Amino acid sequence: MIVLDTETTGVDPKKCSIVSIGAIEFERPENQFYGECRPWEGAEIDPKALQVNGFTESQLVNQPKSHKQLIEEFLDWIKPIKNKTLAGQNVWFDVMFFKASVIREGYSWSFGNRYVDSHSLAYEHFSRAGKVILKKEGSSDINIDKIFEFLGIEGKSAHTALEDAKMTAEILSRFIYGKNLLPQYAGGKK
Repeated sequence: MIVLDTETTGVDPKKCSIVSIGAIEFERPENQFYGECRPWEGAEIDPKALQVNGFTESQLVNQPKSHKQLIEEFLDWIKPIKNKTLAGQNVWFDVMFFKASVIREGYSWSFGNRYVDSHSLAYEHFSRAGKVILKKEGSSDINIDKIFEFLGIEGKSAHTALEDAKMTAEILSRFIYGKNLLPQYAGGKK
């Protein structure tokens, strides 16, 4: 399984660009990927997105790597991985952007349509534990930080693609196998 996280210039994959990708091979967590790139030419850059991911517009437009180069590097990194099931915290968002980027750069989509969503697992665990499912605008607001708190693990989302991918991989390991995955998260209940 590939635990994926992206940072983007906004929320619409038709108008906005991926600017960083972080990923971790769940079965071999030492195998990790991180890369940053310039937005594709003409992509919208929403200041709200930059507040979330911490990039400045200047940092983005001055990135040496193009969007195409980042997508190619990531697809090359994925090639030897046997289990290409994609997973994430907000997996539909990351997959939506990744799929749009793969197609935009002229590659075919070969990752299927089934994904592992740590939010769904958290929702189930929160419910079984009798925890109130927090709501925002009428839907669940269980984010990485709230899940880490539930699991008793120190750490806060930094909204960097690799760090959030690592945090999500740890969450998946705790919920699926009941055990720690990454050394930096060894504390907390299992």
